[in-house]
Amino acid sequence: MNGEELYNRLSKSLVECSLRSQKFFLPDVIDDEITTKNVKVAALSRFQRIFQKGFDDKIVQQTKKVFAILVMIEKPDAIKALLAEELNDSHLPLAAGSDNILVSANGKAFLSFQLWKSKSRDEFLEKQWWVQAPVLKTSGQHIKLDPKCAMPITDCKSVHFQPDCTVHQGVLHTSRHQALITTGTNTKVAIKEFLRGPAPFDDEIYILDRILNIHHPHLIQHICSFVADNRHYVVFPWAGGGNLREYWEKQDHADRTADLFVWHLQQLLGEADALRVLHKINCRHGDLKPENILYFDEKNNFVIADVGVSSIHKNPTIRRSDPTTSKATTPSYEAPDVVTGINSPRSRLYDIWSLGCIFLEFLVWFLFDHNSIDVFSGSRLRFNTLKQSALWKVIVHPVVSEVIAALRSDPRCEGDTALGAVLDLISETLLRIEVKERHAADQVVDKLRTIYERAKSESSYCFNAVEVRPIKPIQLQSPKKPVVHQAKPRNSMVTEESLIQLNDGV
Repeated sequence: MNGEELYNRLSKSLVECSLRSQKFFLPDVIDDEITTKNVKVAALSRFQRIFQKGFDDKIVQQTKKVFAILVMIEKPDAIKALLAEELNDSHLPLAAGSDNILVSANGKAFLSFQLWKSKSRDEFLEKQWWVQAPVLKTSGQHIKLDPKCAMPITDCKSVHFQPDCTVHQGVLHTSRHQALITTGTNTKVAIKEFLRGPAPFDDEIYILDRILNIHHPHLIQHICSFVADNRHYVVFPWAGGGNLREYWEKQDHADRTADLFVWHLQQLLGEADALRVLHKINCRHGDLKPENILYFDEKNNFVIADVGVSSIHKNPTIRRSDPTTSKATTPSYEAPDVVTGINSPRSRLYDIWSLGCIFLEFLVWFLFDHNSIDVFSGSRLRFNTLKQSALWKVIVHPVVSEVIAALRSDPRCEGDTALGAVLDLISETLLRIEVKERHAADQVVDKLRTIYERAKSESSYCFNAVEVRPIKPIQLQSPKKPVVHQAKPRNSMVTEESLIQLNDGV
């Protein structure tokens, strides 16, 4: 292969980073093309091949990247002078110094560049970034990307927008994640771009780094993070199965078998155990909901994600007197603590309430369907009418209490069943207004594991078989006519009840 052929092969191999337009990188094609044989033909004359034995091997072993750049700017013969100055790939990237020389980051000067034309030097400085795209060697690697350097991510498209971040779907090129993926295929990833400066990014990275050391199968682990042009990104594995709510919708027509129930019970146990581990390092998730539980279909596994609202405290709650600084959460799954403890530090038991909401929605889905969850959510709309009153108390939303009672009387849950046991776990230890009445995560795990182990070994324990599915409770039936609300509703598992009945009917 002569120099022109090698140039064409490398040119065709250039890949554009679609996340950062006009930034290119050369994948591991360099290893395939910069071989001893090709170097001999492209860089050395026949005379030099005879009298400079080992020259080509030196290029292949030490300066593949440098030689690739020289081929791309059509100066492959310049490699001889640069090798004489002991330039190798570890010196890249070079920068412009005084008197038309180029220097490495540690200050080593390469004088032979003085003999080059300005255009050629500029081309070298520009195209050297094509071989500088980072290689991800460890999970959680943080990269400060030069503005001129590409990130090895292709096929990007924006898929989710929020005021504080945008999520892009992309593909991490197989040649740049050597230690992460061993299948030899490109990896689909989610790239979270932070839109409100470095502070939220730094907070999330701090938490993600703590999680990275846990290695829990039900907790998200980030692949890497990077900063480029003052923009901040975190890269995660792509969840091909969507989130838990989407999963319920897609699997709405699945037969409600004992095996399906046991598998879901195993996943719920895993999620509870993930919370246990988070709480052990004094971390509260803060926004646990089905949308933040992702399904990785290739592993058949649910993973708790989106720790952007999470908070890590150096001291246990009981020793802290400062009120919690809350970020945006989701009303349907937020604990009553947001009302009862406005000026108090928020306990990690806040997550236990949210977990109870998710467990209850799972039972509604398993016993009926996805639409029942939507109806259940809609029936909990309440109006924020009590801000002017100081005399009120917080109770579990009446609709929630009614649904729990209806499920408890469902023939599939009656008696000694796993369904009934999970329902009792929810009502007695998770959805409790008083924080001190909620079980800690380790207690929830212990009780749920007992239910799971028995259900796994004794299928008849899962639920009572019925010939005909019972009629839905009225609270889960779609209304015949749309309900028109006169004020902006707020969806929650709790409601506020005035001690002097100022808000009668809420």
